[in-house]
Amino acid sequence: MSVAPKDLDPAATDKGRSFQEAMHNGDAGTIAFLLNSGYRPTRVELRTALLQVKYSDAVKVAVASIDQDVRDVACGFTTLLEVRKPMTRATLFDAEDAFLIMKQIGQDHWRALCASDSGKWREALGKIEQQNAQYSKSDAEKKKDADACIGKFSTRDANERWEQANCSACPETHSNCATYCPQAPQPADADEARFFRFNRSDMSMAAMAAPRRSRAELFCNLQYLTKATDFDLANLQRFRDLVGLLN
Repeated sequence: MSVAPKDLDPAATDKGRSFQEAMHNGDAGTIAFLLNSGYRPTRVELRTALLQVKYSDAVKVAVASIDQDVRDVACGFTTLLEVRKPMTRATLFDAEDAFLIMKQIGQDHWRALCASDSGKWREALGKIEQQNAQYSKSDAEKKKDADACIGKFSTRDANERWEQANCSACPETHSNCATYCPQAPQPADADEARFFRFNRSDMSMAAMAAPRRSRAELFCNLQYLTKATDFDLANLQRFRDLVGLLN
């Protein structure tokens, strides 16, 4: 599986470009020289280098001084709520980079490098499996879940709490408005926390596809009537494969 050039970020400095080229060519001597001379790649530079690296034991030794940085990139996954993907896409995590890096460096090297992170990978997979189970329910079951959710968040009290949590002082695209909204209530449970993160921008986007729906209907239908996309299914398989390597 190759990475499209548009998905790779070239380094902005001569040393950064030399490092990426050396990683791509498996040139352990140049890698060691650059790192020993004080160069330290940014996370973006290191990501691009690892996605194209020609890995070997010599390269592993050469990057030993930045081993923790390598582990952070190679063994991590993106938590999409952290990067504020709109809630119209309810995907939890993205393991595409880790999977591609595993392909570059090989299963054995990736397993050894990432063994200490096995717990967080298993926990993330568990959440994705739960989400997939929701996607796989029958239409009748999904509608029952959505209707229960709508009933919970259609009340006057629920909407007043949402307005307090997403007060007018908070930018429409923000999902954590505590800084802007000092009267914001604490969510009562995980469902209400997701409801609060359904910001004004998310609501506007959802309303374009389903006009004349209430806030609760827009939120709950997205949560419970959504079907798995090709990305969701491919991402689930990536997590299953990587966790399988760590077991």
